[in-house]
Amino acid sequence: AFSWNVSEDQIGVLEIENKVPNDARYVQTVTVSPNTWYNVSGWGRAERVGQGTMGLYLSVMGTFHNSRDLRGTVTWQPLGFWVKTGNLETSLDIACRLGGYSSLNSGKGWCTGISVTAAGTPNPDSRFVYGKLEQSSGNTKFWVQAAAVLVALGSLLLLWRYIRPPSQEESS
Repeated sequence: AFSWNVSEDQIGVLEIENKVPNDARYVQTVTVSPNTWYNVSGWGRAERVGQGTMGLYLSVMGTFHNSRDLRGTVTWQPLGFWVKTGNLETSLDIACRLGGYSSLNSGKGWCTGISVTAAGTPNPDSRFVYGKLEQSSGNTKFWVQAAAVLVALGSLLLLWRYIRPPSQEESS
């Protein structure tokens, strides 16, 4: 069962209830830019959600990219993950789920405040990161500086060769 409720303070809350073990989800397609990091975040709470399989969480449909999951009975908790879009990717199907692929679960869950934000790059210690973080090695700076020195030396040698007057031995 699904329901959408608006609280007294005008905050929308999605409710999912699985009376029997299921993989239920509410999905919304979000427009994104290619090759960009996004932070997907929101809030969730759970009631009587089974402990043995995936509980309530946020995910990108068609992938295994998801936030941590909530099991048992818990009050509002932050949920989130980082995902990097592909070179040609222009949309993501974001889901609030209760249960998962081959991980059916029962109980009740609520999601609210879900956002998908282009947000730079995740910190190296971030959890739930899906995409390649560009790691700069300590040697990169050295090689850039070495190449700059070689270009400068080459330019100086060319200038010296064509600007200095020829010697007597070279002109004969």
